[in-house]
Amino acid sequence: MRHLLLLGFFLLATLLRQAQSPTPAAPLPLASSEATVAPDTVAALHNFYKHKRRALPRVLLITSGIFAFSLFAHEVFTPTPDYGQPQKLGDVLAPLYIGLLSVPVLGGEALYYSQYNKRHERRAIKEFRAHQLRPYIQEQLEPKYFQPAPHVK
Repeated sequence: MRHLLLLGFFLLATLLRQAQSPTPAAPLPLASSEATVAPDTVAALHNFYKHKRRALPRVLLITSGIFAFSLFAHEVFTPTPDYGQPQKLGDVLAPLYIGLLSVPVLGGEALYYSQYNKRHERRAIKEFRAHQLRPYIQEQLEPKYFQPAPHVK
């Protein structure tokens, strides 16, 4: 149990470190006059949505791996009681809590990435062509999405 607490402490410490790092300046959103001269924005929107769709399996695999590792660590580092000795309630319920925690976390990640489906991509392209692209999508379009995708032979 001490090892899980230590692992949790280090995870929280890295999150606090990331929160203190300065954020880079956000790129300015496209003005409606600039949108007419940006023919590659449709390709950038496609690259953006494709990138987000491809990230879902990777994120789910990493998250489920973290939960599996925490179950494994609990089994390895929890001392087994001697015969006839009662088990501690925390030792018995910890795997249940880890399992119950993993379901909503994985479900929340799946719901988050479901907003990047092909239907929403088509809607964003239609909004862009009508010069009404939502600001939060404009903020997420980074320069890397405007680069042409490398051709794989």
